[in-house]
Amino acid sequence: MMKLDRKRAELELERAGKLNPGKWTDHSRYTAQACENIAARCDGMSPDTAYCYGLLHDIGRYAGVTSEKHLIDGYRFCMEHFVKNAVYDDYDRLVQLCDSLALPSGFCLLEKRFVDVALRYGTPPVMAERWRRILEIRDMFEKKINGSIYDLLPGVEENTFR
Repeated sequence: MMKLDRKRAELELERAGKLNPGKWTDHSRYTAQACENIAARCDGMSPDTAYCYGLLHDIGRYAGVTSEKHLIDGYRFCMEHFVKNAVYDDYDRLVQLCDSLALPSGFCLLEKRFVDVALRYGTPPVMAERWRRILEIRDMFEKKINGSIYDLLPGVEENTFR
């Protein structure tokens, strides 16, 4: 199994971005930064590992504009390289949270990102439950850091309200 580190993760995102250029790579970089910043305040979490997972969370987009198929493409990519015996854990929850905090232009409130995604993809029946779960994950991490996650996201107010 190939070792995943920052250099390797950045190389893989760069390669994927060349195959399918777009704003998704900037979104992935902000997701990675949010993961790193929050993990740095959580006991037992590695900021570097969190950064790598955040950076590669949308790696399935390398295959092109495929709507939600990028989830499957990303899964296949990771199974071939990195995630042989993965177990769902706090890193997975952190990436889900940070994915909802990052626009290609920077960090934002969860609700702004929820609307952004809903406008692009619609609101299937499971969407409200997904949002509810993300809010629960936010609450969990805010307990872990004993504060607001938004305090760890530079420019969140400016990016949310512009």
